[in-house]
Amino acid sequence: MDEEQVEPERQEQITQKVIRCRRLVAETQNPSPRYVGNTPKEELLLEHVREFEEQFVGVYGNRFLFLCPPNEYGVPKFLPSTIRPVHLPYQELY
Repeated sequence: MDEEQVEPERQEQITQKVIRCRRLVAETQNPSPRYVGNTPKEELLLEHVREFEEQFVGVYGNRFLFLCPPNEYGVPKFLPSTIRPVHLPYQELY
């Protein structure tokens, strides 16, 4: 295989967000340790999240969960979210 044919497939799509993240990383002289690493408690939390994802996939199949996206420095961080049940005013739904 030609190297030129393989490279475009592996290249990251350059978006405005990617440009902003790269600029932030380049311009920040001394980033906070929280940006470039995880604390032991965060590592424990990430391990629990990974276990939850494995269990979720075992029950519901291979579905995408957006739980630990990487930050600007490529460090995975937990993204907490909740879904609140809502009672809709349509009786025919219940």
